[in-house]
Amino acid sequence: MKNTYYTPSIYDVMCLFEEYNKKFFNGELMLPRFSLIKDKKIIGRFVCGFDENDNVDDPEILISESYEYTDDKLKDVLVHEMIHYYLAETKQDIRMKHGKAFKLLAEDFNLRYGTNIEKTVDDCGMRLVKTKKKGFLSKLFS
Repeated sequence: MKNTYYTPSIYDVMCLFEEYNKKFFNGELMLPRFSLIKDKKIIGRFVCGFDENDNVDDPEILISESYEYTDDKLKDVLVHEMIHYYLAETKQDIRMKHGKAFKLLAEDFNLRYGTNIEKTVDDCGMRLVKTKKKGFLSKLFS
């Protein structure tokens, strides 16, 4: 079977977040903001602020739109960021690193759900979006 690659929209990511939130986190995560970023080095990122009690404030998940993903790869990238969110929300890791708490939860998900969540993302299941090069005249007049 051939893998289908696609670049998700914010709506796609939001729908997948809601599905994975129920499946992996018992619906405990509030819906964050989502942004698509043009970055070849950052595939996904969870960012947030914290209030005076170290509660998560203004959570956001960023996904690179410089790549096309298979369904499985996008799931792994998104759930990876959701683990950071969950660990920050539950105050198990407010620094959002890939420490012991992250590793244990990722390993648990990999065993129970068949995900492939690692500290770093390999490029299997994703490919760079091909962009058209601008011609000479469009460079002059842009």
